[in-house]
Amino acid sequence: MHNKDIEKWRDERRKGVGGSDVAGILGISEYSTPLTVWADKLGLTPHKDDTPNMRIGRDLEDYVAQRFVEATGLHVRRDSRTITNPAYPYSIAHIDRRISKTKSGGMLAGLECKTCTPYRREEFTEHEYPTEYHAQCLHYLAVTGWDTWYLAVLVLDGTFHVYEIHREDYQAEMDTVQAAVATFWEDFVLTGTKPPMDGKEATTKALSAIYDSPVEGCVDLSHLEEHFIEAAALKEQIDELQCERERHMQEIKAAMGENTRAECAAWVVNWKPRKDGVRVFSIKLQ
Repeated sequence: MHNKDIEKWRDERRKGVGGSDVAGILGISEYSTPLTVWADKLGLTPHKDDTPNMRIGRDLEDYVAQRFVEATGLHVRRDSRTITNPAYPYSIAHIDRRISKTKSGGMLAGLECKTCTPYRREEFTEHEYPTEYHAQCLHYLAVTGWDTWYLAVLVLDGTFHVYEIHREDYQAEMDTVQAAVATFWEDFVLTGTKPPMDGKEATTKALSAIYDSPVEGCVDLSHLEEHFIEAAALKEQIDELQCERERHMQEIKAAMGENTRAECAAWVVNWKPRKDGVRVFSIKLQ
C-alpha cells in the first residue's frame, strides 16, 4: 500500500472493531489487550510500524491465497471494501479474499490468509489452530453474513494448512464474540473509560505511550491503597520464589561441575561457556 492508502485504511479501522482487534478485546492475544485496542480507537497511541513478521505476512498474502486455490480448487478474488452490517453496528471487516466461485457455482464465503513462524508449528493439527485466528474468522462471518470462512496458514517451515469454518457450527460462539465487541465499544470506547488493567506487557507499553508527556505534580491515590498493599505483598512472594528457584539451579550447577551438559529424566541442561568465558545456563524439557 502507498502511504496515503495506509493512512486511509487506518482511519477506517478506527471507526469500528475489525477482525484483528477481536483477540485483543477477548484477552486471548499475546500482542494486544483491551487497553491497546481502546487506545488505538481513540487515537491515544501512535500507529505502530509493521514488525518483521507482519511485513512477511503481508508480502506473502498473495502466495498463501494461491496455495489455497491450488489446495482446494476454489477461486478467490480481492474485496477491498470496508464491510459493515446493521446487526452489528460497532463491527467492521477488511477481508483478505472472497471466494468467488466453485466448480458448481458461487458461494458466500471468505478467506483469511496467515503466516506464522516455525515456533508455532505445534499449534496446528488437522482440526486445531490458534484461538485468536478462530475468533477473527467468527467476526468476519458475523459482519459479512456469509456461510463459511476458510483459514489458510503457511508455517514458515513450508507446512500449509487449510481449515473450514461454518456459521451453523459456531453461531453461539459468534454471538458471544459480537456481544463482547458491543460491550467493549459501548462501555469503553464511546465513554472514553479505560478498560480494566490485566497485567500484560502490551498494556504496560500502551500506558507508557498514552502518558508520554509527563508533568511535574503529585496526585492523591488513597483510594487505591489496596493495590499498593497487594503489589508489595506479591513483590515479597516473588523475591522469595526467585531465591528458592535459584537455590535449585545452584544445586544442579554444583552437581554438574565442569561438565557442560546434563540429563535427568525428560530434562536437558546446558551450561556452556561463551567467548568471554562466562558460562550460560539453560534447562528445558526434551
